[in-house]
Amino acid sequence: MELRVSRTREPRGLRLSGEVDASNAAHLGRALATETGRGGDVTLDLASVAFLDSTGLEHLIRAARNLEGRGRLILVSPQQPIRRLFELVLLDRRSNVEIRKGPPDRGDGPPDRGKIDTPALRAIDGSSLRYRVVRTARPNSVEESAALQGIEIGQLLRTIVVRRGADDYVFVLVPGGRQIDWPKLRAHLGVNRLSLPDQDEARAATGYERGAITPFGSIRAWPVLADAAVAGLETVAIGGGGRGINLHLSPADLLAHLGAGVADVTRPAAAG
Repeated sequence: MELRVSRTREPRGLRLSGEVDASNAAHLGRALATETGRGGDVTLDLASVAFLDSTGLEHLIRAARNLEGRGRLILVSPQQPIRRLFELVLLDRRSNVEIRKGPPDRGDGPPDRGKIDTPALRAIDGSSLRYRVVRTARPNSVEESAALQGIEIGQLLRTIVVRRGADDYVFVLVPGGRQIDWPKLRAHLGVNRLSLPDQDEARAATGYERGAITPFGSIRAWPVLADAAVAGLETVAIGGGGRGINLHLSPADLLAHLGAGVADVTRPAAAG
């Protein structure tokens, strides 16, 4: 992963871009130690940071401690998943830490995403699709994924590959908290039988491992069907072709770009 750190004079501090993880966090730590050693307020511009893991977070916490009684650590424009991480560890509750929101993301194109590269992102680069790449740690549940991305569970879209015949598949976009209603789906597609491919078959049909499947960049452009609940959402998150890589965009833009059909084909997921 690539991290770029540059010093700023007004306000005094650092501007970061790229991704912060164990491979490069020491670089950030050294830069922070230099700035905090002088005392006074230190500002970090995080607008172009796509990912920050626990090692990077430790350096921020250490910087705040170094400034106690001597200045503030001001964190500017962290993306929503990173802001959520700050809240989870109560970094925003420290007396000398201030988190400032930057101007709202207009979603008018891809951000600087450092070295993130997937077939999905390559497929939409240069297109007119408006989206935002949001990278998080690999979640262990739907609930954790939504929390890390700063959205509701119902805004998460799972891409499910359904077999409707020999070498014939369809992508079904299912909002979080819902599951496919098989009688509805069979009736809509006009078939008597549907099934789910196993992991190897799904990879052969899409090029993706299960858990990272998305219509974007699939090796075959299978038809896409979105549940009717998708159209009523303000923003949705769909897989970006890798675990922990997500695209945030409007449902209208998503459906138009994919040429997706829309139908009532799901029901609330069973409890437990």
